[in-house]
Amino acid sequence: MDSSSTRLFNQLKTSEPFFLMAGPNVIESEDHVMRMANHIKAITSNLGLQLVCKSSFDKANRTSSKSFRGPGLVEGLKILEKVKVAYDIPIVTDVHESIQCEAVGRVADIIQIPAFLCRQTDLLVAAAKTGKIVNIKKGQFCAPSVMANSAEKIRLAGNENVMVCERGTMFGYSFWVVVSPHFHGLLWSWICVADDLIVDPRNFEWMREASCPVVADVTHSLQQPARSKVWIISDIIDMCDRFDAFEAHWNEMRIRFLEASLELERNPGDVNAPNQIHIAEQDEIALTAEFEKLQLEGGGVASGGLRELIPCIARTAVAVGVEGIFMEVHDDPLRAPVDGPTQWPLRHLEELLEELIAIASVSKGKQSFKIDLTPFRD
Repeated sequence: MDSSSTRLFNQLKTSEPFFLMAGPNVIESEDHVMRMANHIKAITSNLGLQLVCKSSFDKANRTSSKSFRGPGLVEGLKILEKVKVAYDIPIVTDVHESIQCEAVGRVADIIQIPAFLCRQTDLLVAAAKTGKIVNIKKGQFCAPSVMANSAEKIRLAGNENVMVCERGTMFGYSFWVVVSPHFHGLLWSWICVADDLIVDPRNFEWMREASCPVVADVTHSLQQPARSKVWIISDIIDMCDRFDAFEAHWNEMRIRFLEASLELERNPGDVNAPNQIHIAEQDEIALTAEFEKLQLEGGGVASGGLRELIPCIARTAVAVGVEGIFMEVHDDPLRAPVDGPTQWPLRHLEELLEELIAIASVSKGKQSFKIDLTPFRD
């Protein structure tokens, strides 16, 4: 086993109040990831937090084949190595195939297993055999108990340095108003979509059964997976705000939508209540053209997200007592080519971390609560 990995693993699992994995979702350029690493290290050094720099060389699991993926394995690892040397910080990046593990292990200090691949035995074993720390993200489809088995696969391959990471649970939680292109002509419609992620705080406790450090991914856990396949109200508002050409059409559309939504609130069980508002043909053409333009400029169809709830999940995680926080951070989230809606603004990183440190300092979340069930006597 790699002795330097063991030293780092011991530092991380005993870090107080927690360690931080942070950085941009994907390597956009050498200059960008270097600048981000510089700023994030300055912040964490000032706060006394152990930092592991995070960025991906390839986003293989994307909603669309049009999505931005990154520079690839060879170029991406060269860039990450420069970050590691320049700022003297450990690196975490993810792998998607067993064949990538050896090369990644020569640069990264922590190899991350994506959530969708958390049960892939060959990938887990290949990552373990590098001797590097392995961080396994819990699949969105998995119970927390599954992670004990995934962690055990790492140990049975001869590597004790394993961590597990919560990033939300998916299936059937949401009910949204969407604009759907699946009908003839765009229309407003009430449609139930199972595309939300729920963070169950109990998982932070139950995942400790894997007998290893628990990390909370407070950004990916707020994704709205594949949300751009259906256009939600906020998408339309954002586009209308950004493109002046929509202004006249939007005002009329908004009035019609509000009228219908109020009627639905008054008569929620009335099947005859108006539940659709047709968008004029000129609106459809404008919205379609601009949305396609956004797709191309922003790297293709992408997941949405609830950035405003990142502090909520982070506060909960540190109160429960996780060992690490995983957080994607960007200096210009609205222009991020991947997962922009769930990247935390760099300008607010220090402020949020200060609050999390304060919460962790008064929480006893890392200690088991001893419950006495003997009868209470006056």
